[in-house]
Amino acid sequence: MKAASDRIRKIYDYFHDFDWENFTEEELYEHWDFIKEMKMMGTVFPDFETNTKRRTNWVRTFKSQMTSYTFRFANAQKTAAPYDATGMAYWNKSDASTRTGQQMRGPDVGRFFDIDFSNWDYPTTQPAKIENRKGMLTHPAWLIAHSLNLETDPVRRGKWVREKLLAGTIPDVPITVDAVVPEDHHKTLRVRLDQATSQDYCWKCHKKMNPLGVAFEVYDDFGRYRTQERLEHPDNLIKEAPRERGLHIDGRPVYKTLPVNARGYLDG
Repeated sequence: MKAASDRIRKIYDYFHDFDWENFTEEELYEHWDFIKEMKMMGTVFPDFETNTKRRTNWVRTFKSQMTSYTFRFANAQKTAAPYDATGMAYWNKSDASTRTGQQMRGPDVGRFFDIDFSNWDYPTTQPAKIENRKGMLTHPAWLIAHSLNLETDPVRRGKWVREKLLAGTIPDVPITVDAVVPEDHHKTLRVRLDQATSQDYCWKCHKKMNPLGVAFEVYDDFGRYRTQERLEHPDNLIKEAPRERGLHIDGRPVYKTLPVNARGYLDG
């Protein structure tokens, strides 16, 4: 990690005093030895110099990378995340939309997980201490695996903790029960879940899962830490996604939110 971050810093330090934003292909090629040493833009391919197809758009790729590096280091960052914002970003306009299935590159991934590149120094020494994370149950991989497609799943998360960590048992859902949380785009998932499982017939099983699972509501369905729950529905739209696209422009719409209640308890 540190080696990758140091490499990015070295590239930035080398080029930032040049007029790189206006480089032509000939001007960029004057720095070929350094570019090859840093293994930039596909130069790892042996035929890069002679294969014109491989060199297509390489100036644009270079400028895209330098734009990303400059955005980070010009804000006094000391380290950089070990990935490039490559020229491929122009294919999808670097749109950080969460549900469209579009590809995301470099800065988009960070922004998607609410990382502000303007003041974030990447922890190059691993394992790193990360705020609001402690152990496997706060790892995004576990949180995502125990979520639904569009929202969290406190029942599944709580059931896993009860059975896998506490050696408990949970009966199968009775065939007569329609185990569906009601839709209401003006309420949080926890409120809707409480309404659906509060009856005695449901609660005798859900009391073993819900109090454990709702404690993870501070992490959304992508494992991102949060204190507010986004009510993603057209009725709750505050601001549409900007039409302008760019490497460091947040392309997500803004929705109304409600505070997250993640109070849980361990009982029995």
